Amino acid sequence: MATTRRHFGADQKAAILKRYLVEKVPLSDLCDEYGIQPNQVYQWQAALFENASSVLERAGRRGRPATVAERRLQHLEEQLRLKEAKSGRVGALHPREARAAFAAGAIACVQSTHPTCSDDSTCPVFSRG
Repeated sequence: MATTRRHFGADQKAAILKRYLVEKVPLSDLCDEYGIQPNQVYQWQAALFENASSVLERAGRRGRPATVAERRLQHLEEQLRLKEAKSGRVGALHPREARAAFAAGAIACVQSTHPTCSDDSTCPVFSRG
């Protein structure tokens, strides 16, 4: 008769490791309680410490990019969007962003591209929803 392997979820592994590392429960007691080999706990412990830096790097940033390079890139992209909006280069903007910039008065309709516009408020490109 074939035996099936037991699979522990991430929350179960974390609870076992917490009991072993924080609460100082002897490893032999945990292995007897959960029916696992000590080597399995050591493997989970190694994986925990290998990936701890990525978890700690993201901790406390809540919604902000994780690295300085990503924050710099986000800042430069925002500056580029503002420059494009101010210069009237509508084609470089996403249509939703272009409509918002037009509605805010940051950009105007380009008459040569849209000759049917009588004034900026009736531009068919920006009046679409």
